[in-house]
Amino acid sequence: MRPASGWSRRRISLLSERQNDVGLAGFSHGGNHVVSALLNKSDFG
Repeated sequence: MRPASGWSRRRISLLSERQNDVGLAGFSHGGNHVVSALLNKSDFG
């Protein structure tokens, strides 16, 4: 039982790490859109 629980824990950590990578990529991509939108807004005043 112990190796199984350790393996599942490691698997969960790997999945969460992958989700974090995807979230960071999506956040930076969305952040670029937000920054460009703010710049356009300030340009139009």
